[in-house]
Formats: sequence, structure tokens, C-alpha cells
Amino acid sequence: MPQHQLTIRREGPKVAWILGNQRVGEFGWRAGDELCRAIRLVLDGKEERVTVKGCLFQRGAPGMVVFSVGGKVVTDGRDTDFLALAVATTAQCRLVEEEECAEQIAFDGALLLRGGAPIGLTDNPKIKDMVRAEASTNKTLRAALPGMRDTTLHGAPVIRHVNPLQRLLSMNPSLVKQYVN
Repeated sequence: MPQHQLTIRREGPKVAWILGNQRVGEFGWRAGDELCRAIRLVLDGKEERVTVKGCLFQRGAPGMVVFSVGGKVVTDGRDTDFLALAVATTAQCRLVEEEECAEQIAFDGALLLRGGAPIGLTDNPKIKDMVRAEASTNKTLRAALPGMRDTTLHGAPVIRHVNPLQRLLSMNPSLVKQYVN
């Protein structure tokens, strides 16, 4: 089977899979989540074949997955390729979902901001502007949570995994000599 590069692209409220010059799939974020779950079921060995939205993912040779649409094989690839496809598709689906749910995210962010917790639920500048506007203009929120002092809104929190020994050594460089010698 010839190998082609599969492009995952967000197009308005949809995510598109484009293989070479051919569009092989276009779907909303919920359908994208279902497709990614199907890929993971095959990759994890829980299912030999899974069909979702007319797309079939099935185990081929060991370490390989075959992707078919309408009974026609579109491409096959290594497990790692399909894992990367699932991860990239999920990331694009989250961006589409964020745009679709912008009003709810803005309201939730405004509730946090008026409550004194300026933790952003998104890094999207347009939605952050909506949060500030909602926090300052929503009469119900203003009545329930008066006294908003600061409109500084931080980005979405990120969890970073750090090796504790490396962190300790970065905080106290004199310890490096003790561990090196």
C-alpha cells in the first residue's frame, strides 16, 4: 500500500482528514472523538475491527492498522502513525469544541473571575475578552458576586512534570557538587 501523508485540518466547525489531495473525512468534534476512540480500541487490542461513521479501523499485520471507508482501503500504517493521528485529531477536536462552546466557557470564566479566582479556562484571546465582558456586564453575576477588583485573567493552568531531584538541584546549585563528586 503506498504511503501518503494524512493532513488533519480544522475548517470552521469541522475537522477534516485529507490524504494526498483527497478528502477522506470531515466531521464535527463529537464524531472526531468517536473516531479517536475507535482507533484506540484497535491499538489497545480491545477490538480487532471497529466501524464508526462509515470508517473502519482494523488490525492488519502485527503492528499495523488498516483504515477503510465504504469498503475501500484508504491507507494502512504503523500503530505509532495511527496513535499520532488520534492525538492530532483529538487536539483539533478540542479547538473546535472550544469555539462551539465559547459562550458557556465565557460564562464559567466570568463566574470564576467575579468570585476572585482569575484562572482562565482557555488561552483563546477572543474567549478571554468574552469572559471580561461577561464578568463586568452580566447583571445576575454582578448581583450575586459584587466587588470584582481585578480583571486580570490568566491563561489556562498547565501541569508540568518535573523530576524532583532536578528541581532541587536547580534551586540549590551548590548541591550539584555534592552529587557529582
